[in-house]
Amino acid sequence: MMITMIKQHMNELRTLSFGNAILQYTLKVSTLSRRVRVTVYRDGRCQVTVPHTMDRSAVERFVHEKAHWILKKKEFFNQRQGVQVLKSDPETYKKYRQQAFELVNQKIEKFNAIYRFSFARICIRNQKSRWGSCSRRRNLNFNVKIALIPETLVEYIVVHELCHLKELNHSRAFWSLVSHTIPNYALRRRELKQFCIV
Repeated sequence: MMITMIKQHMNELRTLSFGNAILQYTLKVSTLSRRVRVTVYRDGRCQVTVPHTMDRSAVERFVHEKAHWILKKKEFFNQRQGVQVLKSDPETYKKYRQQAFELVNQKIEKFNAIYRFSFARICIRNQKSRWGSCSRRRNLNFNVKIALIPETLVEYIVVHELCHLKELNHSRAFWSLVSHTIPNYALRRRELKQFCIV
């Protein structure tokens, strides 16, 4: 049986027909890669990285199997065009940490005067996926990029985490607590989606 090996082209552009859709992707062959990886970028580009030992027909089968997922991912990013991307990097953390800390403290003081919840400490982190979190040890953690978004959204995030001190879940009771000080929390949640942290 003859196996067609892939030549090592770093950026080989390919297309695949999937139903009524034409899927375009860049094939990257790597001597270091041990498995196949698919990456869909925010601008819609798709890259498939494969081991140099993988044969051409196996690559095409793999991409065909993943085509539905790839197209869904492309559609997701297309719908989020115009979203402001806030990157996590050491410079951002160093520049905005103190500002974020002071802002969060101010908002916690304002809203916890109403809730009167006890907590352990406040921490500013350089997170890539969360705006905030509340631990079982009652620590409140907030993303440094909170300093880069509108104040109304900062208030929503702070109240969200404060209410987790009593309800460590997203039950009806939790959202009732949130609505006590942020009645339009659903609107603010939607507005927060205009900012993407990476």
